[in-house]
Amino acid sequence: MQPLAQAEALLQQWLLGLGPVEAAGWAVLLNLAQVLACVVGGWALQRPWPDRRIAPAPPALTVAEVQTTALTVLGSAAITWLGWWAFCMGWIVVVPTSGPLRAVGDAVGLLLTMDAALYAGHRMAHWGPLFGRVHALHHRYSLVRPLTLFVVHPAEVLGFGGLWLGVLALWQPCWSGMIAYLMLNGIWGTLGHFGMELLPGGPALLTGGRHHADHHRYPHGNFGFYTNLWDRLLGSRLPRPER
Repeated sequence: MQPLAQAEALLQQWLLGLGPVEAAGWAVLLNLAQVLACVVGGWALQRPWPDRRIAPAPPALTVAEVQTTALTVLGSAAITWLGWWAFCMGWIVVVPTSGPLRAVGDAVGLLLTMDAALYAGHRMAHWGPLFGRVHALHHRYSLVRPLTLFVVHPAEVLGFGGLWLGVLALWQPCWSGMIAYLMLNGIWGTLGHFGMELLPGGPALLTGGRHHADHHRYPHGNFGFYTNLWDRLLGSRLPRPER
């Protein structure tokens, strides 16, 4: 664990040494890199398995999608900057990784906690007035592409980002567990928005591509992000429609 501990110490030292303007610049670059990684990664995954598509291909990319994604990058950068500031102030604490069990435990624990929190937030976003004013923007795109993951209303970006910062403040995860969760979050979001299912039949408890693609086409169910556990328990799981 020594090389990992050294890397985490250097990362923490670097973060604490940043100024506010530097931190803002890095926050924008980090979130822009995430968009590019998800879009390129989703595109690369689509090419080897054209027969795995479970929804019609989306229409041509629009200027509105690109503009909304740019706003999402800026909103996510604002959340990242707030997280950095809270970390510097000691309100968010990230601890050194003590071993693989701690890292796996934090990654899985964060995933399950955020799965429940995001299910609740997502279902609330489908409440009539809130849906019309905010979440309907995301559902304009019933045929998804990887970029659709980032085509969301700024209020949702700030709301879900604030939820994440609140969980971090209460959890105090280790560095490796937190970074692993963030990587899984990006992978899951991409798999849910590229209109394909890589696993034949779809995974049993995890959401997969089909789960969220169906939600975009039939938005009255399938609210889960990482698992379909809450959809099963609360009766919001969609039957698989005929294609």
